[in-house]
Amino acid sequence: MKPINRALNYIEEKLAEDIRVEDIAHACAISPFHLSRVFNYLTGYPLGRYLRLRRLSESAKLLASTDSDILSIALEVGYDSHAVFSRAFKAEFGITPREFRLHKSLLMLNLLQPITWSSTMNITIPTPKEETNLSLTVIGASHRFTGDKNPREFLISTFLPKLWARFSEIKDQAAPGYLQIIKDAQSEDVFDWFSGMTVSKAKELPQGLESTEIHWERYLAFPFCIIGDRLRDFIEAIYSDWLPTKGLQYRVAEGSHIQWLKNSPNISTPEEAAELIASREKIEGEIWIPIL
Repeated sequence: MKPINRALNYIEEKLAEDIRVEDIAHACAISPFHLSRVFNYLTGYPLGRYLRLRRLSESAKLLASTDSDILSIALEVGYDSHAVFSRAFKAEFGITPREFRLHKSLLMLNLLQPITWSSTMNITIPTPKEETNLSLTVIGASHRFTGDKNPREFLISTFLPKLWARFSEIKDQAAPGYLQIIKDAQSEDVFDWFSGMTVSKAKELPQGLESTEIHWERYLAFPFCIIGDRLRDFIEAIYSDWLPTKGLQYRVAEGSHIQWLKNSPNISTPEEAAELIASREKIEGEIWIPIL
């Protein structure tokens, strides 16, 4: 097992204990200095901050789902006093544990789920959220790839730039961002592709665009914030490294997934779209995978 995954596993196992960076480094058989540098580089989090965020995230779940008193929860996630825990919680989330308990809505907090490291794709995989009852209407454009062209080259050079330049024509948008939908995938080069924006209704379609419906009972949502050209590696890591470790816990509906991109491209011409793709800026969103 790679040192990064040893560190991640050790943190989860010892979350309630008084552990230090030196303890984690010892368990990984490398120096604290080297571990701190590698951990920050691979996960995007300084080691101490990751540990703190994981403890506070677990404490928020306990505050929302149990009647345990705040001190008991503080002790359960590795804090030795009510006061220290409350200060850390408020510093991170902008609200005290007592105030949060009045609302008990985890959606109001930016929680950090456990991360898995994919050595195959050299990328981190956050633990997904299990969601239910996805029902969407999407307006955009589709393309059927049959193995006669390189999908990535065609999407980047032709399909996406033209479509993004028309997003302003789509009315009644229901949510921010846009979707990239992969259906009936038989291989890397044979699948159906649909890109578009969610709408509250699809009564008027701009000329040349089409609509599709999505209805899933259950799905996993994997959050990401990565350089755009690494999105394919992130998806590959989910299928090759994360899902195989879950055994029978999740039965994946084969051949389909959705890429939700948080921010819609603010462009008006294909040329601007091409510049955006080439910029290597980070993109944020989620990969949605249907489960049975």
